[in-house]
Amino acid sequence: MPEVDEVIETDVLVVGGGGAGIVAAIEAAKHGVEVTLAVKGLIGHSGCTPAALGGIAGFYVRDPRDSWWQHFCDTVLGGSFLSDQALVEVFVKEAPMALFALEDWGCIWDRDEDGGPYLRQFGGHTYARSVSSGDRSGSEMIKGLKARLVRSPVRVLDEVNVTKLLIDARGEVAGATAVSVRDGKFIVFKAKAVVLATGGMGRVFPLAYTGDWNVGDGYYMAMLAGARVVDLEMLQWHPTAIWWPPGLRGMAGSEALRSEGGRLYNKHGERFMIKYSPEWLEVATRDFISRSIYREYMAGNATERGGVYLSLTHIPPEVIEKRLPSMFANIKSVGIDIRTEPFEITPAAHYTDGGVVVNVMFESEDIPGLYAVGETAGGIHGGNRLGSNSLPDLMVTGIRAGQAASIRATRLKKAGMVAKVPQDQVKEEMQRVFAPLERGDGISPLELRDRHLDLMWKYVSVIRDGKGLGQAVAEMDAMWSQELPKVRVSDGSKTWNYEWLEALDLYPRLFMSQAMALSALLRTESRANHYREDYPDTDNKNWLKNIEVTYDPSASSLSKMIKTTARPVRVTLLTPEEAGLPGLAD
Repeated sequence: MPEVDEVIETDVLVVGGGGAGIVAAIEAAKHGVEVTLAVKGLIGHSGCTPAALGGIAGFYVRDPRDSWWQHFCDTVLGGSFLSDQALVEVFVKEAPMALFALEDWGCIWDRDEDGGPYLRQFGGHTYARSVSSGDRSGSEMIKGLKARLVRSPVRVLDEVNVTKLLIDARGEVAGATAVSVRDGKFIVFKAKAVVLATGGMGRVFPLAYTGDWNVGDGYYMAMLAGARVVDLEMLQWHPTAIWWPPGLRGMAGSEALRSEGGRLYNKHGERFMIKYSPEWLEVATRDFISRSIYREYMAGNATERGGVYLSLTHIPPEVIEKRLPSMFANIKSVGIDIRTEPFEITPAAHYTDGGVVVNVMFESEDIPGLYAVGETAGGIHGGNRLGSNSLPDLMVTGIRAGQAASIRATRLKKAGMVAKVPQDQVKEEMQRVFAPLERGDGISPLELRDRHLDLMWKYVSVIRDGKGLGQAVAEMDAMWSQELPKVRVSDGSKTWNYEWLEALDLYPRLFMSQAMALSALLRTESRANHYREDYPDTDNKNWLKNIEVTYDPSASSLSKMIKTTARPVRVTLLTPEEAGLPGLAD
């Protein structure tokens, strides 16, 4: 039996090294507590923030018609009224301060001719309120965050895969377990507060914008610890992942491609958004455009290679070079000049709109001392995140959770309370983690992963139905009970063994995919990012509800371990009647 190789005591443990995790760590450390940041990959190159392209919403002062209230309404309505309105209010009121903080930290935003910030209008936003840095806003943001991080006392541990939250006898966070990717050491963290900044679960699908390891591990750890997770059926599909040329397949096609005037055409040269959304055209919300593209596929209107065309050829070349420098350079590097010829795109899994159920300080409502930030937190975006709302989200949630975690840690230190790590949980987790290395024969984790990816694309992607979802649930039950216990890593080395990491990721991959499928099966309507071919209409009378999932450890099968419950949406400022939602009356 392997033993614990290292015990690390810290006041606040932050899990995840994307933008939200860095912000939370910086903020917590400002208040004089010891902070450790555990990163599955490399700091500054991990998570989704470096790949974010479009912009950062929250600049209201330029347009007298705009305000936090209008941004609030856009966010709630864009999320199909599933957002937790208390969280949205916090988000839109504090987003402007987050923008100014980023500029103080060294981020440089594009300017217009008058020297003020150049503002873009993204899909679903009533007004232009988003600042940007060309089409590489996330990269610019990470630059500023890393500069701030290196001046802070935060301890950064790269390539450390956190696998389980540890919960003490009071039901509060006591720390976590982890494995070092570099040498396979088993690590136990003792912590007074844990902040989950592990991103979403886009990589449960074969084509995704997210980081390579975003398989829902934060949600998985939170659920197994006793937290609720909400709105998992609402996974956003970004409509413009590059499909051709193949050298860039799956690369994020910036939202700015559409906000700057890009047009979508099918193989017949028809600008098909005219028939689907004559008012919004290509700046309709992402979920709507993704379904429109999928319908073009179903109608036989895909290109010969299987995508649709995105064209910028009607835009002045100098505008493309100035406003879309990264996209222009990247696509030109493989032989296509977007100033003069179209390229092919397709929808890709992009953003998990749901997440851990939290309060306004982004602390779990179920587990004291557990916080969730960025894409790991649920509630702000409801059924669909508006473009350019993710980067200010990670700032607002990271700052709030970092503050709250530090306050908790300080209070517990003053009270003389020490994290009591439950040794039975540690022992059980060590057995699970090392089992794939010790089996004599079995199933390849890569082979099981690939079959699961195909299953999710076929039955749980852009357009769903009850029959297909039921098939997915049954097959994942079998994968969990019959195949996962037989997964074996071909190389028993603990050093830089990424096949081992894939084997460990199968647990959150299968568990959270099943939670998504079950949530989608329960919601017998179509709303925002969730589209049921057998229930194509939105049912505001019966389904202004959020679906929460919880874990039942006593159940025998995976589908029974995951309990789904529908509860009414949380309304504080804007009622469905005031919003004029159709179909409310009997």
